[in-house]
Amino acid sequence: MRKYAACIAVTFKNTQVYRMDLLFKILGSFLLVVAMRETWIAIYGSGTGMPSNTGVSLQEMATYAMLSSMLVLLFGQSTLYEIADRVSTGDVVFELQKPWNYQFFYLCKEIGVSLSTLLYNVVPLFTASFLLFRMKLPTLGNVLPFLMSLLFAVALGFTLNFLIAMLAFSFTEIWGFWFMKNTVIQLCSGSFIPLWLFPEKMQAVLQWLPFQGMYSIPLSIWIGKVSGAEAWGAVGFQAVWTIVLLAAGQLVLATLNRRLVTTGG
Repeated sequence: MRKYAACIAVTFKNTQVYRMDLLFKILGSFLLVVAMRETWIAIYGSGTGMPSNTGVSLQEMATYAMLSSMLVLLFGQSTLYEIADRVSTGDVVFELQKPWNYQFFYLCKEIGVSLSTLLYNVVPLFTASFLLFRMKLPTLGNVLPFLMSLLFAVALGFTLNFLIAMLAFSFTEIWGFWFMKNTVIQLCSGSFIPLWLFPEKMQAVLQWLPFQGMYSIPLSIWIGKVSGAEAWGAVGFQAVWTIVLLAAGQLVLATLNRRLVTTGG
């Protein structure tokens, strides 16, 4: 495990090299946070009975929207791009021969990136938003379920990126798959529109898919829409899907590894 811990540490340090990039990323993300908040304030202000119809107050909905804009920063695309690039150059052959689990190695790199993003982007954004706006804080009983849910949300984001990256073994360009993946996540995860606002039949389908584990579940736990045993059940749902998708990644990788064909030979 020492080599994986070293991978996390090195990746964490590497992300801190470009300080101006971090600054502009924070500023851009803050504009998105404000835009999402103002959008839902306008929606709630344009109709009557919105809190009773949606089941959440304006403060809870605004908090959901702002946190969603911060959470998206934790789902980086670096893993997908790096794997695709190494497959196209042929360097992936040497990585697959090294004494580590290829998927777990990139998971550790993703953890390093997420830790850096959390510390240098999300925390400043949350602090500024909390001081400037009336953000709802989670109840004491929901703190631990939220932290566990956040951990599995990042893991789910990685597994989906890794599976898309595996398509690089068979296709020269995977930008289209990346675009489709992002579109599906935006529509089905509750990142922009909470899933409880969808038609009931659509909710019945989406509740079985892993995408809600990236946004809807952790954010619903934070604002108290889901709590107690229901919150832990939702975390268990995330854990099951994480295991399933990690296993799928291993299976796909093993299959592709046997018939690896790269540009480099």
